[in-house]
Amino acid sequence: MLVHTTVVNPGLNWIRKPGRFSKSMAILYSIGFLIAIASISIGYEIANNPPNFYVVLGISRDSSFADIKRAYRTRSVELHPDKNPSPTAGEDFKRLRLAYDLLSDSSKRPVYDFYGEADALKEGGEAPVSDSSHLVSLLSYYVVWSILTYVLTVGDTPDVRTWAYSGLLLMLVAEINITIAKVGLSTTFFPQITVYQLVQFMHLLYPPYMNGCRSMAAFYVRNLVQENYNLSIELLKSNKMILMGMRQLNADMQGLGHPSRRPKTQKHPSAPGGAPDEAQAAAQQHQPTAEEAELIQPTPAINSHPGGFQIPPFVYAIGFYFVMNYFFG
Repeated sequence: MLVHTTVVNPGLNWIRKPGRFSKSMAILYSIGFLIAIASISIGYEIANNPPNFYVVLGISRDSSFADIKRAYRTRSVELHPDKNPSPTAGEDFKRLRLAYDLLSDSSKRPVYDFYGEADALKEGGEAPVSDSSHLVSLLSYYVVWSILTYVLTVGDTPDVRTWAYSGLLLMLVAEINITIAKVGLSTTFFPQITVYQLVQFMHLLYPPYMNGCRSMAAFYVRNLVQENYNLSIELLKSNKMILMGMRQLNADMQGLGHPSRRPKTQKHPSAPGGAPDEAQAAAQQHQPTAEEAELIQPTPAINSHPGGFQIPPFVYAIGFYFVMNYFFG
């Protein structure tokens, strides 16, 4: 979370700054930057966590007790310290034994699949947390990221917030469906990945997804408020130049109609330390009139809050499917 708020968001703002790159190059650089950040985050997570117990035994999640026992015998011969010259042979063999003890226990295996290794290895043998406490922990993550999404998308178009919240809502429904409802995962597509690992990967992928929505919106969505603001600034600059030209032309025309006169000198002395009268007169000539001041800094008349938050229709359809699957699946 800290990385995405201090590194990713400023980096994307630097890439998407108007005038730095073209629109096509900015979107390509943004996508490449987000892919690199996501790859580094997932790679760091995998490198700092040992492989799960299914990978250690070389079995799938739907393996029976006989398959687990057979795989343990085969792997124990390969990883035994007497036959394995690796310097980490002792630790690998201990982890193999731990994997066999946990997966062969019918009460600890579901806990490992849904809650992870730390909760499965706690004393007691049952699930260390109930579904209600897990739901509270789950909702706290989504509440925090809902607030961060709102804060990080304040300066973007409403479509960005809609896309980001739609992805967050779908991820919430999917996580409730596979964890609270215990639907689980298909072993065809996820043979060795546990539900706990998939949820962690989903949490790692959401920040790049949210920032990707911001980058894609800058390319596909027209920000009419920003375009109107930029157009008004250009019009003000052109009007200012026209007014200055008209004033210069008016002064030239008045100079042609009257002979040059010697400027009158003031009889009273100027204040000590003050500027000369000619400098004061020149400064007064450059002061804009009330009409020019209104043109230079006009009163904003653009509605900066167009529309409201709208959820795409497909989100309701997918959410309805998950809800029906939760109650009647």
